[in-house]
Formats: sequence, C-alpha cells, structure tokens
Amino acid sequence: MFTKNAGEVASLEDIKPVAEAVARECNGLPLPIIIVGAAMRGKAILELWKDALNELRRSEPDYIKGIEKDVYKPLKWSYNSLQGKNIKPCFLYCSLFPKDFSIEVSELVQCWMAEGLIDEHLNSEDSFNKGIAIIENLKDSCLLEDGTRKDTVKMHDVVRDVAIWIASFTEDRCKSLVRSGIGLS
Repeated sequence: MFTKNAGEVASLEDIKPVAEAVARECNGLPLPIIIVGAAMRGKAILELWKDALNELRRSEPDYIKGIEKDVYKPLKWSYNSLQGKNIKPCFLYCSLFPKDFSIEVSELVQCWMAEGLIDEHLNSEDSFNKGIAIIENLKDSCLLEDGTRKDTVKMHDVVRDVAIWIASFTEDRCKSLVRSGIGLS
C-alpha cells in the first residue's frame, strides 16, 4: 500500500530500504501509510527520505501511548511537512467543523478569507483561487478528503483529532481557533 501512495520512487534501489523503514514507522496502519506515502510521492532525493524517517522517529509525543501514538506520529509529521504560506492555519481551521461534517468548499474559502488566513493583499478572485489551491494541496496530502456531496470536503475523524491536538500545542495557537472558543488548554 505504501508504494502505491508514494509512487514508483519508493521502489528505486537507493530509496527502497529507507521507504520500507518509513512504512514500518507507520506500523501497518492504513491512514498513516496513505498520508505519509502521499507526502513523499515523487520525491526522488534520498536525503528527503532519510529526513522523513528521522522526523517520524522524533515526532513521537511522550504522553500518547499505544495505537494513538502510532497514528498521531505520522500525521503530525505530515502536518509539519506542509509547505506554503498559510496552509497550516487553514488546515487547523478545518478542525473547527463538527466530526464527519462535509464543508462547502466555497464557504470554507470565504471563512479563511474572513479570518485573514489568505493573503489580504490579493483581490477577491485571486484570494478565492488561492483558497482552492490550498484545499487541493491538503487533499493531495490526504489531510482533507472529498465530502459526501459535490463541492464539499471533510476531515477524517482521526485527522481532525490530530489537528485539534496540534492546535492545542502550537505557539501561535492559530488566531481563528482561539477566537472561535475551542478549548486549547
């Protein structure tokens, strides 16, 4: 399953042993394998794989035990791997929606714009396009998935739990999460 999500690059001779070690860090759990595989898809630089393996090994929260640790560790790593301006706070914002909730894409982007999570110097069309790009990036990273209706997205329950956990420990504590009154302490 890992090779399917990471792509052919995981089968390259020099990368394969490290890719297998990365997959082992996911403990055979489907959701972490899918998310980590998607994050590494197409990365043909051995050092990136070694760095991912090291980060996965180090991202273990001390107070989470058992299966939770096995799931949270790769998801936290995937979150840390997100690149691009404002993508992390936009991801965390999605955890404000109820469990199993299908979020209208246009509504989500409008919320991000209203919260100032998308560059305020862009015109409204460019801001909306940027929001769509962020959503697609999060879907490509398997941190968001298609919702139950057309033009909607949702968070897997476990991903949502990890997002709430991450938000509770980030230094800036995403301003929209604090304003929304979510319990972060």
